[in-house]
Amino acid sequence: FSILYSSVLRANGVPSRMLFGRWAATAPKGDGQHHVKCEFYDDRIGWVPVDLASAILHDKQAPYLQFFGRDGGSFITMHVDPDLCIESKHTGTQTVPHCQGVLCWSVGSGSGPEERKVTWVVKDA
Repeated sequence: FSILYSSVLRANGVPSRMLFGRWAATAPKGDGQHHVKCEFYDDRIGWVPVDLASAILHDKQAPYLQFFGRDGGSFITMHVDPDLCIESKHTGTQTVPHCQGVLCWSVGSGSGPEERKVTWVVKDA
């Protein structure tokens, strides 16, 4: 939803950006923590957060603005906008379309899992 919303805003001359990342919380078993949020720029107040996916899933009361212009601070942004370029001395420049977690590259020979699952657990300090 945020990618489409950001595209519509940009097509209409409104500066916007997508925030790719994950929730800063321990996910219930089976739930992912990956998420994409959006922000648009207003000259009078700066970047305004919009989280359409959370609004659709969680905002059940009129005027349906719980996730418009508000940010609860529980999101870790891994990068802004798609196509993050990462420089590596082993593989050169790698383009990552959506970085929402830990990335790693291996060099050499051998075999291993194609993908590794990373689980985050958040504990109170």
